[in-house]
Amino acid sequence: MTNQIERDVYVLQSKVKNPIEYVRLTNAIPIIFHFRDYDIPESSSAEVYVQKPSGKAVFDDASISGNDVTVTVTDQMFAELGFSELQIKITKNAQELVTFSQPVIVKPNYTEGDADQSQNEGGFFDEAQEALDDVKEASEQASKAVESAQTAVENANQAVSDAQTAVNNANDAANAANEAAQGVDTKVQQAVDSAVTPEALQPAVNHYFDSNPVLVDCTPTVEGTTLVFPDGISPTPGVNIEQDVANLKQFAGQFDDKILYTE
Repeated sequence: MTNQIERDVYVLQSKVKNPIEYVRLTNAIPIIFHFRDYDIPESSSAEVYVQKPSGKAVFDDASISGNDVTVTVTDQMFAELGFSELQIKITKNAQELVTFSQPVIVKPNYTEGDADQSQNEGGFFDEAQEALDDVKEASEQASKAVESAQTAVENANQAVSDAQTAVNNANDAANAANEAAQGVDTKVQQAVDSAVTPEALQPAVNHYFDSNPVLVDCTPTVEGTTLVFPDGISPTPGVNIEQDVANLKQFAGQFDDKILYTE
């Protein structure tokens, strides 16, 4: 039969044993013991006993078929690397038979990480997955830290941009205020300039000459900032021309020396 390990068993004498090799923490292959010098009584029961290198032991039931005993391997039966000792016990009523020990060499199971004896219950693949999960978690945390740093940089850049915008707005407001002030000054000057016109001054000139007759027989006109007398004026007899000129000068002084006169 395939997919099983077979050994001959002698109970009347201890012969040289052919060691059984088994991979640690596996259980797929049963072990068949053929009793060669002993007939197993009917209705007997069988047990398997395995002594591990650490001194820990495993007991389990075995099945009997004629003179063959089949051991179904359990997970912990060969859980430790090194040499284990296996014995079969046959019981019939109060009678017991125990075989000589069968050496079992437990070989490494690299898929289980070859851990210390009877300490690795999870297995190498589980530990590798846990390590991978730890690396993945650390990577995710690092990515989150980078994202947080990028967000902080973006927020700082936005704050700088907002501050620059505020400065620009303040500068624009200041420039607008200056332009407004300049506009006011310009409008004031324009208002003054529009107020001091020949048309605006002419009534004052007319009123003065009506109230203060001089040698001329007409009233001068205002052209720009100048009093203009028409040609061919004739002085009034018996009046002091020099006094009239002085009066004209006094009148012209009312306009901040801007108003000139002609004789």
